[in-house]
Amino acid sequence: MRVAAWLLLLLNARATTIWPAPAHMHAGSGIVAVSSDAEWRLSHPRCETLRAAVERYRALIFARGPRPVARGVRRIDVVVANASEAYPADWSAVDESYELSHAEDGAAVRARSRTVFGALRALETLSQAVIFGAFGSDGYFLPSPFKVRDAPRFAHRGLLVDAARHFLPPRLLERTVDAMSYTKLNVLHLHLSDHESFPLRLPGFPSLKPWSWREAYTVDDMARLVEYGRLRGVAVMAEADSPGHAAPSWCRGNASHLCVASCVAPDGGFKPPLRPGAETEALVDGSVLRP
Repeated sequence: MRVAAWLLLLLNARATTIWPAPAHMHAGSGIVAVSSDAEWRLSHPRCETLRAAVERYRALIFARGPRPVARGVRRIDVVVANASEAYPADWSAVDESYELSHAEDGAAVRARSRTVFGALRALETLSQAVIFGAFGSDGYFLPSPFKVRDAPRFAHRGLLVDAARHFLPPRLLERTVDAMSYTKLNVLHLHLSDHESFPLRLPGFPSLKPWSWREAYTVDDMARLVEYGRLRGVAVMAEADSPGHAAPSWCRGNASHLCVASCVAPDGGFKPPLRPGAETEALVDGSVLRP
């Protein structure tokens, strides 16, 4: 009896540590087993983003291996009103609200949202709410009854990565996106150029120079990262520093894009700004605004 009481206490304590804290959450004093072979039902089964999310979270939630049960949660419903997977131009306008619930006498967990991206947040909350047993128990458990109504307090929840002066390989950027999805951050801001380096290889623009050719991204690298982020509800926002902090990374070997051939900064470095003009406009427009 004492072990059961401690188990209930532990489960309820763990359930309240969902990060970030939902806007509204009720976790009952009971528990219910969650079957590892539960059926996942999607309101839009052809939605690539939802199918990929189910595969990721199935592996994450049941990482300790199969623990099927005959009674308990045998079904997980993911209901989305609008299954559009289009990458929004204004990410801050995306509706990421969701509801996640399990009735005390029910065999199903239901996630409801208006958008696919809200469903991603619901599945992340579910992955944190389901825990593996303790004190000798063996299986996956969820507090019961359980209900969450959540929406982000801030539309833009970003992380800035200085990839110009601190190059991170593409796989490490993907791991960063994974970490952001676990904490429901939604914008990866990539600082992609500075005085020292422009680590993006753009065909037709040889004057854009990385610190070293081994520490540079290709256009395909960036395209894959954007898609990787979209599938996890993370927008990738690339930023190029200008008109200052532009040489030599923007104009190495071509001083015609600079205001002056030599410009000494207060710290003694060579930091001339870009020179306004048709050639420079073509460089910026072609390499950054229209890659």
